[in-house]
Amino acid sequence: MKKPLAIGLLTFTLTVVSFIALISFVLSYREEITNFALTYPLFIPVLIVIWRAISIVIAPLPGGILSFAFIPILGWFWAWLYGSFGVAIGATIAFYIARKFREPAVSRFIPLKKLHAWEEKLSERTEFLAFVGVRITTGPIMDFISYVAGLSKISYKKFILATIVAQVPEAIWYYLGGSVYQKLLSTKSVLGGTFLVAILVIGFFVVRNHGIFKKKEI
Repeated sequence: MKKPLAIGLLTFTLTVVSFIALISFVLSYREEITNFALTYPLFIPVLIVIWRAISIVIAPLPGGILSFAFIPILGWFWAWLYGSFGVAIGATIAFYIARKFREPAVSRFIPLKKLHAWEEKLSERTEFLAFVGVRITTGPIMDFISYVAGLSKISYKKFILATIVAQVPEAIWYYLGGSVYQKLLSTKSVLGGTFLVAILVIGFFVVRNHGIFKKKEI
């Protein structure tokens, strides 16, 4: 099995297992978690921001699961907003690690062959909208693009704006996730949980089809 595919499958497996565990925990202790959140209103938002940022810096940690799991407590909009804020912070850290320390540091996070392939792609895609497209199709599974961008000639202003814009479509998943949660909370049915996992599976294969985990070497 090729290394990128193996990493992708590992990330996907960790995401599904963690998602199921978190969903079960949040739904089982919703009242207690809600009371805790009311007593310490900054705890959950800060936790989401920090975890999402760490998951960008240290790929392939599954970052979105925490913010998504807390939709019943925060609502889909705030869960998405805090998660997006964490993404912006993590992407900024990764960008400046690459810009300051260059390849010796970045190679600790990305295989050099993969790094050079993405550098070539970015050098060909200098337009803002094209970079947004790259950011959208690479962000959900493996967030290597922030490091690659730091090594490229793209300005930080353009990079962070593209990162923020690329987070907007993710709001749709949070909105749909809120609907799934409502189904789970009202019926406690297995069907609702199955549907949620199905969303993950579909999302994985959509990203894979965009070329992130192709078996051929690039």
